[in-house]
Amino acid sequence: MLNQVGNNSLSGAVETNSDTAILDWADRYIRENYRRVGIAEILSEDVTAYYWDDEAAGHALRSPFYVLLLERRDARASAILE
Repeated sequence: MLNQVGNNSLSGAVETNSDTAILDWADRYIRENYRRVGIAEILSEDVTAYYWDDEAAGHALRSPFYVLLLERRDARASAILE
């Protein structure tokens, strides 16, 4: 979703008859242009789990409280060319 910090806090602001076109576009844009490279998943008041790279890419979130670290898909290719 557009909001990559936590469990889509924007969803509470969207009413059932709201136009979600911009949220749908943003979700698609993020999936097509970014990859997940890190996760901080808050599992309890005392426990936060961290996942990086391949582990983050394939991790199924268990908590509604998390922060995702995203990298633009062409970022590595751009850095090599500079």
